[in-house]
Amino acid sequence: MTEVDFYILSSDDHDKRLAFASRLCEKAINSGRKVVIAAEDDAQQVSIAQRLNSERPESYLPWRLSDAIDNGEPIVLDCQGECGNHHDVLINLCPQLPGYFSRFTRMAEVVIQTEAVLSHTRQHWSFLGERGYLIRHHKLGRAHNL
Repeated sequence: MTEVDFYILSSDDHDKRLAFASRLCEKAINSGRKVVIAAEDDAQQVSIAQRLNSERPESYLPWRLSDAIDNGEPIVLDCQGECGNHHDVLINLCPQLPGYFSRFTRMAEVVIQTEAVLSHTRQHWSFLGERGYLIRHHKLGRAHNL
């Protein structure tokens, strides 16, 4: 059964949410994991791609879009409901749970302090808890070092 982690940031800044998701992704692939990042829409997908390309100049994070040819990239960016053959780690940035979330070993949700994100988070937490998923939460202050 999928293990779920909610990373609760103290900020209401969407850019900080993407920055944290990018660092979380880097940590996962440096541990040999494969990651799907479920984006809310094309604009968020472009923003996370830019973040992955520029987060740390000394670090290269190979990624592809979910509808692109799979050349073994450990990161897939999805906003179309397609996770391909990746079933290891899912970082969900969507207002809804992707239909494929239960195929993953782990799922992370990055939460910021906006009413929309908090509302979706409450819904996801309730849905997952009612179904017996192992849920952990991590309250992060100003410094979100992984």
